[in-house]
Amino acid sequence: MTVRMSMRFVLPVLVAAMGFAACSGKKSEPAPAPAATPRAEPDPLGRWTIVAHRIPGVSAMSDDEAATWHGRVFDLTANLAVFGGDTCEAPSYGYGTKSAARFLGEDYHVAPFTLDIADSTIGITWVSCNDEFRRDPGGVLIWAGPNRLFTPWDGVFFELTRDSTQTHAR
Repeated sequence: MTVRMSMRFVLPVLVAAMGFAACSGKKSEPAPAPAATPRAEPDPLGRWTIVAHRIPGVSAMSDDEAATWHGRVFDLTANLAVFGGDTCEAPSYGYGTKSAARFLGEDYHVAPFTLDIADSTIGITWVSCNDEFRRDPGGVLIWAGPNRLFTPWDGVFFELTRDSTQTHAR
């Protein structure tokens, strides 16, 4: 019994002593900093134009009504977001990634292939105005490429492309 009690005392003391001995020797060089990784979050800022639309299911708009949206411009900057006639003077942009099948399936009852999006992880940007989520077109931006995204509205997925001549600082 006495031996066991001493081992309980001796073992932690030995471990601590070994730690002090290791620290008292030559100091090792710090590990190199990890290489910077590219920023995964796409930048939504710029001028976006509706170039096409998809109606993969039930919609409040007809195909002809949705086609009238082609050519509409969304301007997104750090201090201003303009969606057609709607202007937001204090936009904020939130970003996240989700499973394409899960997000599109659960939120919109759409399969990724209907939007020519790979069934993998997709990026989504949520646009808020004065800290209130926008529930109109442009409130949800689904990334289909660095210069291509979709915004859903009334059962229609409007496809937008970025004007490559526009650049905006974040």
